[in-house]
Amino acid sequence: MSYREERRADQAAERAQDREDMRLKLEAQLKAKEIAAEQKRADEEAKREQARKDAEAKRRQAIADKRARQQEKDRKKAARRAKVAKLTRWLNANPVTAFVGFVMVCSIVPAVISQVGALSHAKVNVLLAALLSAMLEGTAWALTFMGKAAEDAGRPAGKYRVATWCTAFLAAGVNYWHWAATLPNDQWVAVVFACSSLIAIYLWDMKTHGSHGKTKEERRQEKARRQHLKDRRKHHKDIADEADRLVSALPFEAVTDEEAFATAWRIRKGAEPGLSAEVYAAATDARVQLGAAFELGEHVRPELVRAGMLASLYN
Repeated sequence: MSYREERRADQAAERAQDREDMRLKLEAQLKAKEIAAEQKRADEEAKREQARKDAEAKRRQAIADKRARQQEKDRKKAARRAKVAKLTRWLNANPVTAFVGFVMVCSIVPAVISQVGALSHAKVNVLLAALLSAMLEGTAWALTFMGKAAEDAGRPAGKYRVATWCTAFLAAGVNYWHWAATLPNDQWVAVVFACSSLIAIYLWDMKTHGSHGKTKEERRQEKARRQHLKDRRKHHKDIADEADRLVSALPFEAVTDEEAFATAWRIRKGAEPGLSAEVYAAATDARVQLGAAFELGEHVRPELVRAGMLASLYN
């Protein structure tokens, strides 16, 4: 082969190689573009998936928040219903206390305002008048509650009740004097305001003291017990005296009166309370007589028995 032919062959080979390189380069570029497009689609799909997940999470969070808000509303509503139910039960169980409290408020407020007006009318500073009026009414209620506490503890409450009523009448006197001087032609107004200092104390006193009295059944039982003790001392005086000696000999409240009487009966009679040698003898004699009557009846003709019964009936 000549030089030119070889040169042409080499040039053809170079052009073929260049075309192959170009083809390979184009294929690489196309492949890179395809990879980039695929990556872009994957990224977009990932973004869409993430957006979908975010939207789903947001939707679930919104549902959870709504459910939480609804649960909180239900809880508050249930708490309100429970409070209302508790108040209703208390009102049903304590209607007297509720109405007494209502009347007390309606009584105390006008009384205090009236006393403030009375002291202000006498040129006393309004603040001082308010404090003095609150002191007067507060003293009455403090004494009332002190008396209730003493009564609940079993201590005498009479001095507290007397002091309460003295304070209440003092407040009533202030109100009466003020309105009698202010409205001399309408004395009934003075009486009404004077009573406003007394009504609340009266109601509370009746509730705390008057409502704690003994019931009719308790009074009946107490009366029956007194009669029982009276009959016991009348019918069994020697045993009752023996029981008194036992109680005085033993430590204080070591035995009850009933235990002492039962012990004294056993000492004197030798048997349980209600029984004695005389009782046993009477019961035995009655049994003997009844047996003798049955034995006699076995030997008597029926017509004689009937005749005897009729004679006893018409006698």
